Amino acid sequence: MMIRSLSILLLVVALAFPAAAEDAAPGMSQDTFQQMDAMLGNALNAYNAGNWKAFYKDWAQLMSGIATEQSFNSLYVNMYKKNFGDYKSRTFVRERSSVAGDHAVVVYKAKFSKKDGDIGVNYFRENGKWKLQQIQFN
Repeated sequence: MMIRSLSILLLVVALAFPAAAEDAAPGMSQDTFQQMDAMLGNALNAYNAGNWKAFYKDWAQLMSGIATEQSFNSLYVNMYKKNFGDYKSRTFVRERSSVAGDHAVVVYKAKFSKKDGDIGVNYFRENGKWKLQQIQFN
């Protein structure tokens, strides 16, 4: 009788709080997602402001060779800003996002001032911390 009561209690708790244990995406905790999303938010604010140093602030050290003003202007100003315009908002796409080991992919549907698109973000775990590796607009 006691085992049955305990089983029922556990079932009720599990059904009452399903989101508490749910990952943001496969292999990605809600906390990890929030950290990653905040880094992307900072980078997108810097993208809108045209501030290349702030844009690359949270990027992995292994990407330092391309984290330059020239790269920022070439890709983000002359290509993405020209085609998409300023970033406006984003919606997380759970089904297209995941973590595998030290690598993560996070995808968003995004609104820009010129046209809507997707933002694909690659992250790399460097010295135990997630860092940006790549941001693409499609």
